[in-house]
Amino acid sequence: MKNQLMEVKKSSAAQIAIAQMRERLGSSSVARRYNQLNRQQKSMALFGARLKPAAFISYSFEHFDCDQREAIRGAILAMFGVSKSFNSLAMTRDQFKQDSGANDVDNEDNESVDDSLDAITKVTASLTEQFETAALQAKAAEAAKKVQ
Repeated sequence: MKNQLMEVKKSSAAQIAIAQMRERLGSSSVARRYNQLNRQQKSMALFGARLKPAAFISYSFEHFDCDQREAIRGAILAMFGVSKSFNSLAMTRDQFKQDSGANDVDNEDNESVDDSLDAITKVTASLTEQFETAALQAKAAEAAKKVQ
């Protein structure tokens, strides 16, 4: 009787450990990084994803549905683009006080650039998703081999 009880406890502990490992494998590095953002950074990502920050600021990444995650991913990619645009500039206050003739660009030109950037973002998103899926499948296969 005691042996059966010990075996049940060991089996239960093993099942819990396996469930925890599966849960960890399912958590992507994107989810971890999103969950580590401060409130302002999350607000920017949520606003860019057209999700109300006041409603979603306390959500961990895992609580969003697929469409919301996709919108957040697009917003983060857009923020990367903005960051790259200013990457090599000295971000001094003087740079923001100067007047510039750069605002003389036609709206039509802006729309064309926006359309091109949207297309690039969609292709990048698709490739990123394919890469992440392949990486998760490889990790799962590796974990399965270790369990066997």
